[in-house]
Amino acid sequence: INAEYMGELADNSQSLESSWYTKAVDYWKGMEPTVNGVLGGFDFVSERDIKETKEFLHQVARLRPFSTSRVVDCGCGIGRISLALLQHEFTTVDLLDPCAHLLEKAKSDLPTESVGECLEQSLQNFVPTKGLYDCIFIQWATLYLTDADLVDTFKRCRAGLAPNGFIFLKENITRDGRFHVDKEDSSITRCDSQLKDAFDSSGLTLIQEESQIDWPQDLFPVKMYALC
Repeated sequence: INAEYMGELADNSQSLESSWYTKAVDYWKGMEPTVNGVLGGFDFVSERDIKETKEFLHQVARLRPFSTSRVVDCGCGIGRISLALLQHEFTTVDLLDPCAHLLEKAKSDLPTESVGECLEQSLQNFVPTKGLYDCIFIQWATLYLTDADLVDTFKRCRAGLAPNGFIFLKENITRDGRFHVDKEDSSITRCDSQLKDAFDSSGLTLIQEESQIDWPQDLFPVKMYALC
């Protein structure tokens, strides 16, 4: 976590990093396993989110064709995106989330034949098998990572990509070129340049980037990146 806001997040009973991650997981453990729950009361954005993500994936496929054998949905929650999109784009969908009740909902809603591994763990602890994934799909999950873990996670994910595989990242970004800390769910919303600094530090190459166009003005802007 940046030294600029370490003091804001300190907890006398735990190490700073442990407190940071525990608070985030506890927040999501208390979330109802519904679309409205995982989207913080903004369930009306789900359809437009899925639509533009699908368009972006197809755009990446035209620029740089990739296999569609296996994807992992990182921070999958209730499987909102896997159910509506990823199961139709990839043969096998692995699910990763630290919250058992959300992961179970995702597994139960998806067709059995589409589901691969179900991994009850946080993104900062995820070590993908080398060369396994055609796509590592990460949406609204890196904002829970410290700066150091963000870079380390990207490095591990890069090693987990199959030939022509890529990391899909969709994340909130700030408008003012700074970061924003949300103490309620223990998250950091970064600006575009801060994310790109992390890409560079991880040795990742940016293939494509697009902003989510159809989006409420009173929410953080959202941007999509394809990386390898």
